[in-house]
Amino acid sequence: MTRRIVGDAAARVPSELARLLPDASALAWLRDGDGMVAWGEAARLDTPADQQFTAADTWWNDLASAAECHDEVRERGTGLIAFGSFAFSPHSPAGGVLIVPRVVFGRRDDTLWRTDILTPDDDAHRAGLPLADCVAALGPVRVPDLAAPPREPGLVEFEDEQPSSAHHTLVARVRDRIRAHGPEPVHKVVIARSVRATSPGGFDARYAVRRLSSSYPTTWTFSIDGMVGATPEMLLRQRGGTVHSRVLAGTQPQSGHPGDDARRREILRRSTKDLLEHEYAVRSVRDVLDRIGECHDAPDSPYILQLPNVAHLATEINASVEQGRYSSLALAGMLHPSAAICGTPTATAFDVIEAEEGMDRDRYSGPVGWLDAAGDGEWAIALRTARVASDGSSARLFAGGGIMAESDPQSEYLETIAKLQPMVRALGGN
Repeated sequence: MTRRIVGDAAARVPSELARLLPDASALAWLRDGDGMVAWGEAARLDTPADQQFTAADTWWNDLASAAECHDEVRERGTGLIAFGSFAFSPHSPAGGVLIVPRVVFGRRDDTLWRTDILTPDDDAHRAGLPLADCVAALGPVRVPDLAAPPREPGLVEFEDEQPSSAHHTLVARVRDRIRAHGPEPVHKVVIARSVRATSPGGFDARYAVRRLSSSYPTTWTFSIDGMVGATPEMLLRQRGGTVHSRVLAGTQPQSGHPGDDARRREILRRSTKDLLEHEYAVRSVRDVLDRIGECHDAPDSPYILQLPNVAHLATEINASVEQGRYSSLALAGMLHPSAAICGTPTATAFDVIEAEEGMDRDRYSGPVGWLDAAGDGEWAIALRTARVASDGSSARLFAGGGIMAESDPQSEYLETIAKLQPMVRALGGN
């Protein structure tokens, strides 16, 4: 049951929804002050990576079709919803997860709501009461007391899981393979690296969520099953038959000095290497959307997306698909992996990553987001992210970059450093 929050109850909802998160396992999806926070588990599906999208989509369709929903708000994110996070590779032991929470608080512009999700095991259901009576028995909309603040991590130590020299060597090897134009030519390969963070005080995901949502308000800040981050790249947003995607590829680190950063953005705008890398990424998304629907309003040239730490080439793509034919999760599975986080041609680039990268990406660069009972939802690419251990004792941070024939190993390494900075600071580093 979803109910609108009004009057005194609305006044008690904090301006930062993250302040409602009761513990480190709670869920969050936030952007520009809007979004949702949630906690508890009414249902959960963990699925192997090799069937994560099909299994999760089938499970969700069955669950949603059997559910009885009462939604008086009817906003994006109201009613029955699930939060999900999925692995980059079908061979990853991380797999995928969908979590249906017990309680959701949401805000969209001036609308605030609370959703309570009950299961047949709840006392009211066991007593034979219909769902509407169960929800009515909950009384008026309740806003919980603000949760205790998350614990700060204290001293944080970061250690590269691969030496910088190894990353330089890897980038050079992949670049040389691209230049060789062998029997299976590849034009772009995205190579990632990882950093391990430890702290005697451990990590509380809520601490990172608060810092990310305040420092990077225009990105999508998330916390789902240990994956915490603030991503600027929207794989797709679906509502009805309308699909939107934001593609990012091509990056210049920013120094924080206005004049220098303006010069760097101009270099990015004119960079043949970055423009071609971006074109590959846009084409990979458009090809899928054109195959299942119709793309429109995709500009011929990208714009510059300015973030505090980096600037990206960005393109917004809009498309139409047959309403009700595909869920947003199914579409995410079709679009993943795009050239933006894998390479071109995608299948060949993926094989290079599997053979050369030498690490498990876990759920880094996989889809992360939510969907509702109608199948609509938002699925971003899990970038600027860390996977926090279940006991909070450590975290793995990830960053990557697109390797092209013109790539310089040192420049690519510095790009990953810039991309790691949001999570380094969010976890308590400098």
